[in-house]
Amino acid sequence: GWLAPLAGALDTGGFTSSAKWLTIGTAVLEVVQTSLQTVCLLDSLHRGPPRQEGGSSIAKQITVILICINLSCWLMSIVEVKVYETDPAGVSFFQVIPWVIISHLSCPLVIFFRFHSAACFYHIWTKAF
Repeated sequence: GWLAPLAGALDTGGFTSSAKWLTIGTAVLEVVQTSLQTVCLLDSLHRGPPRQEGGSSIAKQITVILICINLSCWLMSIVEVKVYETDPAGVSFFQVIPWVIISHLSCPLVIFFRFHSAACFYHIWTKAF
């Protein structure tokens, strides 16, 4: 959920200026990263194997790094404790009960996105290299 921290940071209650800008920056970076990763996955899955044998070693390394990053984010999403106090921006904007419901409904989507992205990057790595 990137919208709740962004909306919560824009609400003026209880945040210092630096914490507000960090929250906004984190939310914006999450949106940019997710969007770029989705575009990269869609583009890479529709391409054929490279014309030359072996492929680029830089492309191989980037694909392996993306697999590791997505598996790390997937693992963190699974093991992190979901407590509403960990995100004061969401709580201050939505209040406690709605924020707990929103965060618990979005958690499986985040877990699925990260694992599915890692599996897609693995498929790209095996198909292209």
